[in-house]
Amino acid sequence: MKKNGQTVERVELPLSKNYVGSWGTWEAARELIQNALDGEKVSEDTVLSRARIKYHAKTRTLVVSNENTVLSRRTLVLGHSKKAPGSIGQYGEGYKLALLVLLRGGKSVQICNGSETWVPYISHSRTFDCDVLTLEIQKDVRWAIDQTFAIAVSGITPAEWQEIRRNTRRLQRPQHEAHTSQGFLLSGEGEERRVYVGGLYVCTMQEKDRTYGYDLNPDVVRVDRDRRMVWSWEVNWATAKMFQELREEENKVVEMMKREAPEVASLFEVGNPTGEGEWAQRIADKAFFRFREEHPGALPARNESHRETLVREYGNAEVVVVGEPMSKACEMSNGWDSYIEQFIARKRQTPATFLKVWLDRHSDQISPHLAALFEDEVISEAQGWRA
Repeated sequence: MKKNGQTVERVELPLSKNYVGSWGTWEAARELIQNALDGEKVSEDTVLSRARIKYHAKTRTLVVSNENTVLSRRTLVLGHSKKAPGSIGQYGEGYKLALLVLLRGGKSVQICNGSETWVPYISHSRTFDCDVLTLEIQKDVRWAIDQTFAIAVSGITPAEWQEIRRNTRRLQRPQHEAHTSQGFLLSGEGEERRVYVGGLYVCTMQEKDRTYGYDLNPDVVRVDRDRRMVWSWEVNWATAKMFQELREEENKVVEMMKREAPEVASLFEVGNPTGEGEWAQRIADKAFFRFREEHPGALPARNESHRETLVREYGNAEVVVVGEPMSKACEMSNGWDSYIEQFIARKRQTPATFLKVWLDRHSDQISPHLAALFEDEVISEAQGWRA
């Protein structure tokens, strides 16, 4: 087929226009941005295929591009992908679905792919007897040496651009973040409970008492096909490893343990043989010190049932329910064995020795005459009592 004197090829993709019907502009833009970020090539600290994301407000056009990149037509095949198994986008659907969603939403799209121009649209297919995604591919010899891949999307409203900016960390102003091997721990305003994977927003965790947001590496957490859900236990596992690397956050970790915040649910279950012991011990000692400051002379319990067990076991000792993370940390602390030994020894005491200990403890509040009288008459009598 000829168009403006140039040969135009027409390629139908067997994608119904109603596919991924719940997706909108953000989901489509996310796929384009994800591909651009994944396409960045770095060699010896030099970016060879830099990803660029720009919005032109006057024309309401979003442009996502990569330098030194040309896509093969094989990428139009559903399922074709160069990404590793298990990685985001491994099934090769991303940008094809993005084009479909954008066109369905009334946007116009043009792709500059090296020396070719790809123009996607939705048309009725005689082969499939339904509306499908179609591309016209036109080669322009004037750009034969061009090595740029760019997708221009027209019709992006300012509100849609704001959502894209809010959900793409590369487009945000730098905020408070801490870098770890698992990703970034985010403490900036408004980031609480928000989960990003590879710099792109996925979801907001439901638990209201989470303290941080997280930008996790794609290899440490799985996302569903629509990239709207993560497995919370994987998030907790990854954040526990984050805290192991961030010594400056340890006091906040203890505060979260007191609240039983979800971030610390797996703190003492992380299988990290190279660092877990030293790190866990520091946290446990800090937690136990805090507990004794706030509840001197008491025992920590995981829950009400545990409290009742400790009361029975240690003879009506004062027991405070502090939750499982805090209780477990106290039990792991260096001072725990000597501390609990006091309660065990108290349990072995006879009534007479218990009264003697009590008298010695409060001797400065009792006159010598009354103390001697108490010892002669009460403690002596108590020698025959049973515990």
